Amino acid sequence: MRTCLLLALFASVVTATPVSTVLIKNVGVPLASNGYYVAPYTLLVGSTLTSGMCIDYPDPGWIGDTWTAYLSYVDQDLSDTYHPGGTVKYKEAAWLFEQILQPKSDRIGIQGAAWSLFDPAFKTSSTESAATWLKEAALDYSSGDYSKLQIVSSVNGTHQQEFIIVDPPPTTAGETPEPATVALLGGAFTTLAFVRVGCRVFRRS
Repeated sequence: MRTCLLLALFASVVTATPVSTVLIKNVGVPLASNGYYVAPYTLLVGSTLTSGMCIDYPDPGWIGDTWTAYLSYVDQDLSDTYHPGGTVKYKEAAWLFEQILQPKSDRIGIQGAAWSLFDPAFKTSSTESAATWLKEAALDYSSGDYSKLQIVSSVNGTHQQEFIIVDPPPTTAGETPEPATVALLGGAFTTLAFVRVGCRVFRRS
């Protein structure tokens, strides 16, 4: 009996969704805006810098915001996300995220499409472009490999913005990120310290 209880406890620990601190470091570089600055953003997840895209339009946020979040892989258990039954939508969002990371991507249209997935009432000046990307995501998401993409969902019930992020291999002291990671992260951390990011993005007055 005790062995069974120990095994059950071990299984629950192994399968539990990882939890990490998250810090918003930066908005997309170069800046692109449809009224709100759009992805890819730079997030510090634990001790690792990574790229992210907000998929949660109604909730606001600022550079410097920090919170505790669940990290759920897109292609695994989604019970700790804001939309546990949204398997297809999260995969469509993951596909859109991969497109926004491409050089010279239509960042405004893609970001609008991502916000529209979970908030159909979202309206921007890029509605036509966003609608096109939504159709593309619906057609192509099933061909994607999302094993390295995670959903960041706050644990405290306050609904800090939900993001999709790249899950890069961790670096140790003295190591530098891969060149591709550096390119995704962009730069210019110091000039945008007072910019609201995520779903409703503008400079602090």
